[in-house]
Amino acid sequence: LVRSCPSLRGLDVSECEDLTDEVLACVAANCPRIVSTKLRYCDVSNCGLETLSQCASQLQEFVCGRARSGMQVVEGCGPVSKITGVGVAMLAAGCSQWLQSLTLLSVDLEPRASLRLIFSSFRTLKVLDLGAARGLTE
Repeated sequence: LVRSCPSLRGLDVSECEDLTDEVLACVAANCPRIVSTKLRYCDVSNCGLETLSQCASQLQEFVCGRARSGMQVVEGCGPVSKITGVGVAMLAAGCSQWLQSLTLLSVDLEPRASLRLIFSSFRTLKVLDLGAARGLTE
C-alpha cells in the first residue's frame, strides 16, 4: 500500500498492535517525504527507529510508545515500550534537523545521557512528551 504513496506526508497507525519494525521500514523506504508518524501502541523497537531515522530526514513529528495504566505504575512494572535511549540517539542522528514534536511514552531512558542528547540534538523541538518514562531523575 505505501509503495503507491511516495508523496505521503503523515501516517497515524496508532493502536495497530501488529505494526512492526518491518512495516515501519517499508513506510520509511517508500515515503521519503513523510513529516508526521504516529505509532502509539505499535510493536516498534530501536531497530524501527534506526530505519526511520535513515530514511525520513524531514520528520517533524514522531509519536511512539505505550502508556502504562495507573495500576502498572503503582505496581512498578517495567517499561511497556521497546524503545530505549539507544533508539532516541538513532532518531537524533537522522531526524534532528526538522523534528518539532517528540512523544515517547513509557520508554526506558538513561537519565543524563538521554535528556542531554534530546536537548542538544533536537534544536527545533517545540513539544516533548516523555510520559511514563523510566529513568528520568533530572
